[in-house]
Amino acid sequence: VSKTITQDILHTKAHDKQIYSICELPDNRLVSCSEDHTIKIWNIHQSHLSLIQTLTTHIDNVYKVSPLLNEDNTISRFVSSSDDRSIKIWNADEPYDLIHSINAEENVYTFIQLKKKKETLVASCGLRSVLKFYDCTTYSLKATFPVECTRNPNSLIELPNGMIAISNIGNIIIIDPVMFVIVKELKDEELTEKQLIAILKYNV
Repeated sequence: VSKTITQDILHTKAHDKQIYSICELPDNRLVSCSEDHTIKIWNIHQSHLSLIQTLTTHIDNVYKVSPLLNEDNTISRFVSSSDDRSIKIWNADEPYDLIHSINAEENVYTFIQLKKKKETLVASCGLRSVLKFYDCTTYSLKATFPVECTRNPNSLIELPNGMIAISNIGNIIIIDPVMFVIVKELKDEELTEKQLIAILKYNV
């Protein structure tokens, strides 16, 4: 969010419970999601944050919201994931209607859209993390890859070389999303300073 936004916005009572994620949409809009099961779209105008709409389709904690890029890098949709075992695709413009709901069959903690393959959405599902690859156009399941984390992941990112890194407490797992193999697995007690620097720079 722009540094020009004042404390008036930072102190806005946005949700009744913990906010898990926010993302930016075009035209000075913000999307937030929460433990209160809702998604809210906000308008940012100078030092004020005004509510545009509240989406109440999810029936459990909503962990993440993020814009979904089209092939030309424009944004016409955004995505949400939830404890209700769904991934939902929304229209990024009014009336912010639900376009599609994917039944992930497990809790969905986080997801990313691959930058090198924008047609692919990767979601981390379940307590021990199963990566599920979905088509961003048809919303169909393309592949499933069990990661077996010790617990649900803290983050999921795409590295510049196209690999996927998933982390939870004490572990970082690097995955080849084409061959569906684990390239490298690092535990906190095994990480050298050089490895930490390399990971921070997204070089593996």
